[in-house]
Amino acid sequence: MSLLELKRLFAEWRMRAQRIHDILQPPVWSPEEWNEFARVLAQVIRRYGKTWETDGTEFWDLRWELQGSGELVCQIEQIRGKKLSLVVAQYGGFADGTENYIWFYCEFSEIGGFLGEPFWVEGAWKDALSMLLMPHKASSGFYLTGGTSSPAMQQMLLGGPAREASD
Repeated sequence: MSLLELKRLFAEWRMRAQRIHDILQPPVWSPEEWNEFARVLAQVIRRYGKTWETDGTEFWDLRWELQGSGELVCQIEQIRGKKLSLVVAQYGGFADGTENYIWFYCEFSEIGGFLGEPFWVEGAWKDALSMLLMPHKASSGFYLTGGTSSPAMQQMLLGGPAREASD
């Protein structure tokens, strides 16, 4: 075995070890990064989600089919002049038989800051949505800036068009 081939194998195994480390101990986001993620996600949900209004409260809903079954649901509830609530939940899949599994929940003030502490569970959902949000303009350090508009949302990473919410 040549020295070059040995270096290549070493680099490949080092990358695999790093991937395992990242899975076992994912990088931790700061509250500012979670806030930026939530604000950009809310912007995407408002732009592409189904919307309706009930008793002065506006709602938006955006859903994606998950590969292993089930769906990832992102919903916003806005009470004008008071707060905006954002939730990311999973229906079906491993959460089958339960009402839903909540991955992320937060409430924003009118100026965009968190009201109270946001709730989140680390998981692949965060990475999938982060990749989906990258084409959208944002001022955070972990998003691309100055991008162009993305292709239709139906063709994005998680696949599947948004559907009407069921009552």
